[in-house]
Amino acid sequence: MSSVEKELAGERRSITRLLTLDASLGEYFTPILYEHEPASSAKAIAQCVKLVETCQLFILIVGQKAGFMVGDLSITHKECERAAELHAAGTMKILVFIKKATEKRETGAEALLESVRSTGVKYKEFDGLDSLDGAVQKALRQALRESWGISDLPVSSSQAKSALAAASDAENKVVKVSVDDLDLNIARKMITRWDKVNASPLKKQAVVQRLIELGHVVELRNGEARATLAGAIVLGKRPSAAQGLRSFGIKAEAYSGVDVSGRVNDHAVVEGSSLDLVGGALAFVSRNTRHRTRVVGARRIELDEYPEEAVREAVVNAIAHRSYEDTGARIILRVFNDRVTVASPGAPPGSLTPAKLMVGDANPVARNPLIAQSLFHLDQMEQRGTGFRRILAFVSATRLRSFDLAVAGGFLVLTLTGPGEAIDSMALPASVIADLLPPSKLDGLNQRQRDMAERLVRGETLTSRECEKRYEITRDTSARDFKALLDGGIAARVGGGRSTRYVFVDFVAEHSSD
Repeated sequence: MSSVEKELAGERRSITRLLTLDASLGEYFTPILYEHEPASSAKAIAQCVKLVETCQLFILIVGQKAGFMVGDLSITHKECERAAELHAAGTMKILVFIKKATEKRETGAEALLESVRSTGVKYKEFDGLDSLDGAVQKALRQALRESWGISDLPVSSSQAKSALAAASDAENKVVKVSVDDLDLNIARKMITRWDKVNASPLKKQAVVQRLIELGHVVELRNGEARATLAGAIVLGKRPSAAQGLRSFGIKAEAYSGVDVSGRVNDHAVVEGSSLDLVGGALAFVSRNTRHRTRVVGARRIELDEYPEEAVREAVVNAIAHRSYEDTGARIILRVFNDRVTVASPGAPPGSLTPAKLMVGDANPVARNPLIAQSLFHLDQMEQRGTGFRRILAFVSATRLRSFDLAVAGGFLVLTLTGPGEAIDSMALPASVIADLLPPSKLDGLNQRQRDMAERLVRGETLTSRECEKRYEITRDTSARDFKALLDGGIAARVGGGRSTRYVFVDFVAEHSSD
């Protein structure tokens, strides 16, 4: 695997872990990474190229950075060139994955992409770790089939051991929850997404067998099937009824003031499956916070004091990343008149700090990887390692006052500070923007044009001069971008000549008199 090592460390670890979880692929592929090699007196570039020559398949991951340069080319570029030579000779298979850029790529990275395109090798773009995992898994299976004649890979009988080996000690613990106490309908949904299969034909026996393979259920020596802690938490109908899980759930409290000395307006203990906890927490926050109606063009949109996406992400992260070794502590959700807090049992593991978590400068492998991966396949989580960054994005987008993480009393406490009197000027949340900009409107737009469209929907007024400076583009490129937005029914032109500016089409009436 070749990439800029520091920039794409998470992607490198994720693919390595994929080959552990997917035992059928792990039987055929051994990941080779430079950082795993022993110390050597050889020059780095020579050792890197030599490693490439020992392999039969070359995975290249391209991000925004060029990496360490050797002359005019980066080490990654030189590795790619050698792989391309072996590919031309018929001894190397090449797979290329390109991370979608959020800003302009460095010159060396652009040169590498041009080199890739010149080889004619088909590449795949990805957004984050989970989309990369799926793309790599599919590509490796296809490579086995097309290049080595190995097809119809079964789910290996060793996969359950692989899944459990990748899980944490707490997740592996067998609890007193039988298969009948699991919600098999939720299990079918999870398996459908995990295996990309149709859920309806899956009978109970097949579902249980797959849960054993995934590490959610363990078959005891007496033949009885019991859930692991991970299985009970993700799929259990009422996990808190099980011995050792009585504290699983959320203690929710709403106060009239700014601290716990105020009057308690509402309180509840939210129990049930992980999905029940998320739904119950969202309902509690919704009924104890303010809401406003805003008219956008011809639409009436209800805005929440705290964006549902941010609250959901906070609760899901607490379920996925809390310490399950502490069986006596619940997640604590508190609503004050100026903020919402979610306290998750356990401080960040290892050397992680709240500051690192907020900026995403952390290992993407979760404290409870099996629970996190299961929640992802139930559409409750996004890619691993991005949860707190996503909350920060939601907060910034809707202009909440702040988002903070701190460790207090053995809990990791996440605080969303509300908008106060500025609630009427809150920006539109991501869910509303997605509704105003459906895929049909975005189809055919490049990443820059999509960013411009989102800015327009959020209420910004754009001009050619501002966009040329922001995106470092020419006037002709700016004109083409605005034409694409006009033709797509996203932008409307207001004014003329040097006063020309662009707004979202639903806002044009508000600006027509300017």
